[in-house]
Amino acid sequence: MEDIAIPEFYPKDAETQAIKLSSKELPNLRSLTLSVENSLLFDNLPLLDSLVFTSDRISSFVEPEFALRHLSEAFASIHILALHSAGTDTLTSLLSSLLNLQYISILDAPSSPSQAHDLGVILSKATNIKLKCIQFGDYDIAPFAQTLFGSMKHLVVIVWKSGESVWRLDRGSKAAIPTPVQDTYKNQWEPMLQAVEDYGEFARTVNVFV
Repeated sequence: MEDIAIPEFYPKDAETQAIKLSSKELPNLRSLTLSVENSLLFDNLPLLDSLVFTSDRISSFVEPEFALRHLSEAFASIHILALHSAGTDTLTSLLSSLLNLQYISILDAPSSPSQAHDLGVILSKATNIKLKCIQFGDYDIAPFAQTLFGSMKHLVVIVWKSGESVWRLDRGSKAAIPTPVQDTYKNQWEPMLQAVEDYGEFARTVNVFV
């Protein structure tokens, strides 16, 4: 077993949340799906590749700053992150703390041009990490895609879903191209990993790989 998904739950007291599960008590996990608060139950999982956060809601007896600080230390090695539901403050904190991130999927897409702009600003400022690919939910990211490429020198691919279509834009390209639609698109990392690999193969032939 490599993947575990934990339904969101809130312990009745802080003592319950103080229990930590480490790699000694668990199989060699590669992926965890859980809420930000429930991430406090885990510690020292060095083989973990990816985290999927379903919620950033925090109960009254846990300080948000403490929860975010814990997960940034406990899961510092992850390079894949998905956010099903997270506010801009949580996103900003994670981007500044998880320095090994290379792939990020933001599934709660902006609902207005102003929200899309704000999100683009946050991602553009995340220059301390080496994001290679960003995947967005159901929103057309094309209007500010070039701004992201210009601000993040390691970013090579942006993927987004718009209506019934999935689009991909590579660094240096002016037009997005359609990609095969996956039935479980929101839960699969393979399209992102493959997109970066494809870009690398192409870029090496023309000596532009970043």
